[in-house]
Amino acid sequence: MGLAPTELSSEYIGMSSVVHRALQRMVRLRPGLARFAWARAPNAVRRRLSRWVYPIAAGERSPGFVLKVPAGLSVRPSDVALAVPSENRAVPAPGDATGASVAIATTGNRELLRFCLRALVRNTPSPSLEIIVVDNGSTDGTRALLESFAAEESRLVVIRNEENLGFARATNQALRVARGAYAVLLNDDTVVGPGWLSRLVAHLEADPRLGLICPATNQIGNAAKIAVDYATFDEMESFAAARAVDFSGRRRELRTLALFCAVARRDVLERAGLLDERYAVGMFEDDDLCETLRRAGYSFAVADDAFVHHVGQATLSKLDDARYLATWNENRRRFEKKWNQRWRPPE
Repeated sequence: MGLAPTELSSEYIGMSSVVHRALQRMVRLRPGLARFAWARAPNAVRRRLSRWVYPIAAGERSPGFVLKVPAGLSVRPSDVALAVPSENRAVPAPGDATGASVAIATTGNRELLRFCLRALVRNTPSPSLEIIVVDNGSTDGTRALLESFAAEESRLVVIRNEENLGFARATNQALRVARGAYAVLLNDDTVVGPGWLSRLVAHLEADPRLGLICPATNQIGNAAKIAVDYATFDEMESFAAARAVDFSGRRRELRTLALFCAVARRDVLERAGLLDERYAVGMFEDDDLCETLRRAGYSFAVADDAFVHHVGQATLSKLDDARYLATWNENRRRFEKKWNQRWRPPE
């Protein structure tokens, strides 16, 4: 489905190396100043500079709001009651979340993973749900946490790597053993709200050309980000339940999706070849997957009636600015060479 890697055309001419290095130095040494200037720059300037300063200047590097999920929560019952359609508008019925496999790659994020799993079990009541966690060489007690969860939760499957193989390779490990008709790529720094999966599946069932769909969220670098007003897990659940009603059946097309939480038909991902494992550590495997699917005729959307809380960059924030930016640039060049096109920042 994808195209073979090619060289960039002769028309692809970037800024001079002198200006390039100066920009890199500014965002590495003074990221706060870079973000301040970026937020106030005209759109035309940001478009011209985005390929060089985007990953540092566009947002904070450190994790955002950690939503703590209380221990001992009971499993939330079926969420059918949340599917109240708005008047005078055709709305797809909530999808059956059975036959779905959730793939989670984790590296040294024990507490965030704990909250993620608690919310996932509570707000995804389907007995046939499969949760596949790939422990990517964690040394912070994640293994003990997963053993404890597995003893109580029969839907949990654990894969252990002795070293960090990167996000794409670990996620592919989970996808290759997944059995569900639907595949969910979920970050370990997320907390799902009620009705999240049934609504995402409903949108896929309503449109066979929809390749990937994600929920609305509080923290992400594209138009899936919305304003929120909650401060606790209980408040987040109420917020998500209200959106499920108020925005029932609504979705917005996006040019690309971030894989903090994305759902696809598993056979579609398999035909796409899963994630390209050449994107070291992480970054750009989501752009790459979207480009593969786009060239096969698929579209992408954010479901406004599904909500998932996201901390943001819980793993990548552990890299210092210099290594983060170097990895980002390396993977950007890899993406541009493979697809023979200039990378465009998200909407």
